Amino acid sequence: MTKYYEKCIEWLRKHLRWEVSGAIVGILAGVVGSTLLSVGAYITSEWCFISSAIILILWALSLEAQRWVRGSLAAVVLSAALLLVYDIKSAFNKQELSEDPAGLVPDNLPSPPGMCLGTNEANVFLGSDSFGSSHFPFTAIEVFGKPELVIDRDAKNRVFVTFDVKDNEGRLLARIVKNQVMIGTLHAYLLPRQDLHSLEVVDEDGNEALDIQYLNKNTIRFTGQINEPNFSMTVANDSVTINGQEQINSSSFCDSRIGLAYGG
Repeated sequence: MTKYYEKCIEWLRKHLRWEVSGAIVGILAGVVGSTLLSVGAYITSEWCFISSAIILILWALSLEAQRWVRGSLAAVVLSAALLLVYDIKSAFNKQELSEDPAGLVPDNLPSPPGMCLGTNEANVFLGSDSFGSSHFPFTAIEVFGKPELVIDRDAKNRVFVTFDVKDNEGRLLARIVKNQVMIGTLHAYLLPRQDLHSLEVVDEDGNEALDIQYLNKNTIRFTGQINEPNFSMTVANDSVTINGQEQINSSSFCDSRIGLAYGG
């Protein structure tokens, strides 16, 4: 094996002047990869960086230097390439999650205190109140008889959210239907998703409109902003503010068919 390796290195040195051309070709492949990465061509850029790493490793091993120097240089190039490929895959996965309306899957985070423990009952936390329900789709928030936040859960415990993003006057900016922005994409958008346990939507001014956290298979937490003409509701982790008045109750409602309801 060593014999074939030495012959390969000798051929590269003799016919391609590899000490110079290897470095140039490897660097050029890396530059092409960087250009493709900047425009979001993740898969193609990944192959360019892999090619660049292979070429630069062969270049490092062909240098007229002590073996440990060549080996160290090749190891540095390989480590840098592996880290870069890992970062590219992470960026690609985040892009896919941002565009993917797939159902949320449960995380393994602890539940806040005060929740229902019925069979197949999911607890939706709105401020300091929790609403347990096994009836889906579940209207988690209703204002003046109109569903504002609807949470659905399928047989595989995946969660889908339907929600309208509105401005302070109650005008519709965007409609999220089962985790996907269906209309008004210029006025609201999904933030880059880090995982399949959460979904966050912000409006055109960068204000949080909706943040769903699927903490575990029994617990869903919502924070966000609901607006209607002459009405506003802000749901935080520990309170609900309605028309500027903070409401703190810390109550649990089990086997609910409708969660937080306001008005007729």
